[in-house]
Amino acid sequence: MNAVQEADAISKLDEVRKSIRSEFYNNKFSIRAKFSGGTCLCGETIQEGDSITRPPHSPRWMHLKCAELDASDSKAQSNASRLVEKIAEQAVQKQTVWRDDLLELARFAFLGRWSIDYWIEDTALTEQILNMFGLHRLTAGWRNQSDKARQKYAQKIEKEFAKHKGWICRMCRRLIWVEESVERGIGPVCYRHSLGVVA
Repeated sequence: MNAVQEADAISKLDEVRKSIRSEFYNNKFSIRAKFSGGTCLCGETIQEGDSITRPPHSPRWMHLKCAELDASDSKAQSNASRLVEKIAEQAVQKQTVWRDDLLELARFAFLGRWSIDYWIEDTALTEQILNMFGLHRLTAGWRNQSDKARQKYAQKIEKEFAKHKGWICRMCRRLIWVEESVERGIGPVCYRHSLGVVA
């Protein structure tokens, strides 16, 4: 996909957002928690007897009231949503998208706080945007720099993205996020073992 096609795809984000919202919030499934434990996206512990639900793409169970807030059209705009609008506007006007904006979007959606930095729909939208550009292409420059803090930051973003995308080693089933390992489908340790190299 070239820059113009990417820009055109991003300019249609409102359509994508609507389809994501309808997919997420059509299901009104909820149950009563059978025991206390686990933390909702709001940060509070789920108590026995609470009404809980797990919308598609949600990383964990959440209070029904929190899911209803997430589904509400009157909820506050998240930082991720603001940045998506900025990215879409740049894509239309300048036919380009800045790498730093995409990394910042990944930070909000995968490392941020629910309701302030992202809503559930924002994480799904971010996945689609990063799929267009390739997350590894965005973080490669940071991984190759001597700045250890930036390398760790890039790895953390990639790891969170991998959790959402389900990149796992075909042999040991552990999470993998380094680009060469993802392309091979085998983590570095299993790959060394497959070559007969034992550390």
